[in-house]
Amino acid sequence: MDDLDGASRAWREAGFTLKEGRLHPNGLRNRHVKLADGSSVELMAVVGEPTDALALGYRRFLQDGEGGAFLALGAPAESVATAATRVGIPVERSGGGPFRYVVPSGSGRDAVFFIEYATPVVDPDSLTTHANGSTGTAEVVVEADAGLVSLLEALGGVPCEDELAPMSRGRRIAVADGVVTVVPAPEGARPRVRVVRLRRAGERPRAAFLRLNGVDVVWPES
Repeated sequence: MDDLDGASRAWREAGFTLKEGRLHPNGLRNRHVKLADGSSVELMAVVGEPTDALALGYRRFLQDGEGGAFLALGAPAESVATAATRVGIPVERSGGGPFRYVVPSGSGRDAVFFIEYATPVVDPDSLTTHANGSTGTAEVVVEADAGLVSLLEALGGVPCEDELAPMSRGRRIAVADGVVTVVPAPEGARPRVRVVRLRRAGERPRAAFLRLNGVDVVWPES
């Protein structure tokens, strides 16, 4: 996003608690919406001149409009690499220390990567409690090619049909406590995260809907 403070106001007005991030050496600055199930939404902006490939790529992404840049899925790095080899998808590995990344190669998978934390991040209730009642991530709709579906299935994901109407047509894969819906990657454009559907534990209330910084965000209303 171009205006981190403006985006933060919009998310707060929608009933979300934000965790302050920091200015990174590469020129990226962030804030987080932390959820009780361990998932999160990261708000990110380029501040000043980007100094590495990630920041430069994110600036190019924003030139086509705001939106969801990445879906990060938690998984053991070795398991992802092994599964990717099994389905014929090359990957790139990076990181070390507190976390390791595994990035599936291919222009149809630019919006997805996997991350393994050496130590789980645990946030206090004050940061994971939201006025709108959101407690976790139920579904994410991401643009990608069929290779991502194969990789998710190789990691144990299960094709599914949710009782709630899917947010978008695509291949729906149950992973851990949520669903990843994979819709076709667009021709000539960098894939994006299109929808984030949040949940309230133990309830099936009607949904509130808002477009926040180029992403369709759905959460349960009281």
